[in-house]
Amino acid sequence: MKIKAAVLLLAPVALTLSACGGTSGPSTPPAVSVSSIDGSVQNWNRSGGAVRTRGPSATATMETSGQFSMALPSSSAVTPYLAPSQSSVINESGCTGGFTSKDQSAQGYSFSQLAVYHNGTYVKDVVSVSATIKENTSTRFVADGTGSMWLYMDRPNYLGGSITCTGTYEGMATTVKMGMNVNVTTGWNLIDMKMNVTATPSAASMTFNLTNSANHATSWSDSSGNMFAMSSTTPKVGHVPEFHNVLSRIQPFGK
Repeated sequence: MKIKAAVLLLAPVALTLSACGGTSGPSTPPAVSVSSIDGSVQNWNRSGGAVRTRGPSATATMETSGQFSMALPSSSAVTPYLAPSQSSVINESGCTGGFTSKDQSAQGYSFSQLAVYHNGTYVKDVVSVSATIKENTSTRFVADGTGSMWLYMDRPNYLGGSITCTGTYEGMATTVKMGMNVNVTTGWNLIDMKMNVTATPSAASMTFNLTNSANHATSWSDSSGNMFAMSSTTPKVGHVPEFHNVLSRIQPFGK
């Protein structure tokens, strides 16, 4: 069973943001304004390294250990990349629910990946994600994860709501759920993403919850690799969904 393929098939559908009127809920946390990213690229032990954003230009030199501190792109650099909230979710087959953008005229730009370079040559993409395996047997796999996303907004706004997308892939029932409860301010905002993956030989589900956060995971890992080291005791479950690849597709704004 290719659980990974089934979930990634639904993820782009489930994780676009629809633009419809709404209001902030009473338990919505305050916006978290940020101006820089600090962290460490894992398994990096050479000089000449740098990290860069894609789109609006920002770059930082890495220490030999992989440590870096990067100022986020300026408002003038981000402005050409601003886009309104996407609105395709409610028209997608297999999806129910919707997200709200309180100010429908608000525009933003978001990213969760950085590009790593060595002496000016592209090496790989990395994401800020941490994960913990809770269960790993021949019939069931459960893992929790936390990721970070950086969102620039041209004005204060509220983004909220939830959607559920279901489907069948190679005979396996697949469900992707996402909830959002985010206040944003003008400029860069830090968004926290809580994730859960539960998989069996016949079904897989992924749950995402986005909210404001004062902290982000400082460990940056290869976005093309499987986060979870699957042992030989899990042949029936097969490929587990990768938080890395799904994380790269969760962008509320984009052109």
